[in-house]
Amino acid sequence: MNIRTYSRKIVLSFIMILLLATAVNLVTAAPYQADSATAVVKTGSLNVRYGPSVAYSVITSLQWGDSVTLLGRNSDSSWAKVLLADNSKGWVSTTYITPGTPISGLPDMTPAAAPRPKTYAYVNEGMLNIRSGPGVEFPAIATIGYNNYVQVLGRDAKTSWVKVLTQTGHEGWLNSTYTTMSVQLENLPIVSAAPPPAKTAQPAPPVPPMEPKPLSNITAVISTGMLNMRSGPSTAHDVIRHLPHNQIVSVLGRASRFNAWVKVRTGSGSIGWINASFTQMNTELDALPILESSASPYGSVTVISNGSNLRAGAGTNYTIITGVPYGSVLDLFGQNEDGSWYKVKTANGTDGWVYAAHVK
Repeated sequence: MNIRTYSRKIVLSFIMILLLATAVNLVTAAPYQADSATAVVKTGSLNVRYGPSVAYSVITSLQWGDSVTLLGRNSDSSWAKVLLADNSKGWVSTTYITPGTPISGLPDMTPAAAPRPKTYAYVNEGMLNIRSGPGVEFPAIATIGYNNYVQVLGRDAKTSWVKVLTQTGHEGWLNSTYTTMSVQLENLPIVSAAPPPAKTAQPAPPVPPMEPKPLSNITAVISTGMLNMRSGPSTAHDVIRHLPHNQIVSVLGRASRFNAWVKVRTGSGSIGWINASFTQMNTELDALPILESSASPYGSVTVISNGSNLRAGAGTNYTIITGVPYGSVLDLFGQNEDGSWYKVKTANGTDGWVYAAHVK
C-alpha cells in the first residue's frame, strides 16, 4: 500500500467519525430549550392558583407584562405550572400567557386527583357560603364555588342543612337546597350544632346623600397603555378595573390630599379613581371640585343577607368589587339620593356600595 492511499483512508475515517458524532447530538437533543421556557402575561390581571383549575385557591396575581418560568403543564395543556420571581410555584391558565416554547412540549405535571368520599355532594349554586352552624344566622367561615364537591358528614334535624368537609380542610354547614348529593338526605345521620350567636340589632344612622354626579362635559382620555382604576385615590387601594389606551371617562372631581388623583365614571357606569398624570383632560386639574374620600364614617352597618356584593356604584349595573359575607361589619359613609344603596368601606379598606336592604 502506498503512502497516498493510506492518507486517503485516514481522512475518510476522520470524516465518518465527525458525521457519527453529529448524528448522536441530533438524536439526544432536548425537546425544548430551557432558556426559552418562559412566558409573558398578556392580560390585565392573572390569578396564580394552587392547581390547574379555577376550583383551586388563588396564591397571588400577576400583571400585564410579568414574566414567569414554565415548569410543566396539565394533560390538555390548558394550564401551565410556573415559577414566579420570588421562587414560589403555582398554576396559570395558558389562555392568558404568551409562551416562549410550545406548552405541549412541557412535561405533564397534572396532580393526582384526590379520592372522592363515599358520601359527597356537588355545589349547584354559583358561590355558596360555608357557615359555622345550620342557618343563615351563623357566620360564614369560607366559600365554595359551583361544581366543587365536599364530603358530607351529616345533617340537621330539619333536613335543610348538611355538615360537610371541603377538600381544603374547612368543616362547616351548607344549605342542602344548593347541593346535589350522592345519597338520600333523610338517610344521613343527624349532627348536633351549637346555638347561633346572639345579635344586638342596631338601626343604621341617618346619613346624607352622596352619589356623585358627572361634571358637565369634563372628560379624560387614557394616555398610557393600561391604567388601573382603583377604589380610592392612591395605589394602596384595590384595583377594580383596567382602562385601556384612548378610553374616554367622565370626570367627577379630584381628591383633596392626593392632587394627582381624580374620580371618574366609565361608559359602563363603573366609578373609581385614576392617576390624572396618565390622562389628557379637557380642563385644568385645579378647576375640579374636591371630593374628600377620607372623611370619618357616620357609623357602621352589618350584612344580614347571604351573598351580598360590594359594587363600584349605587346599582346592580355597576361592577362587583368583591363579595361581603353575612355578619360582616362595614363602615358607613353615605347613601344615594333615595337611600336604597349605602357607601361603605370593608374592614380591609375596600370602598364600594352595598344594597341597603342587605344591611342593618
